[in-house]
Amino acid sequence: MHNFMKNLKDPALYGKDAVIMSNIGVKAKAFDTDIYGHIDHIVIDSYGNLHMYIFKAAMEPYSKWSTQKKEKYKYYLAFLK
Repeated sequence: MHNFMKNLKDPALYGKDAVIMSNIGVKAKAFDTDIYGHIDHIVIDSYGNLHMYIFKAAMEPYSKWSTQKKEKYKYYLAFLK
């Protein structure tokens, strides 16, 4: 993670005018339901392009997730699109 943060701030990667934001809370409404989320890092590069970095970890492989957890994750990915 240390190298990631060091590289994230490298002006050669996103430009010297890049804006970096961390720990962003987000909220959206889908099908009359509020959806809340969290984006670990957002970078707006010198061209105005948005780069989002979201880190997830689990203690078990996807194949062992419950149906409910898989459904929740599916909605989370749709939210990000």
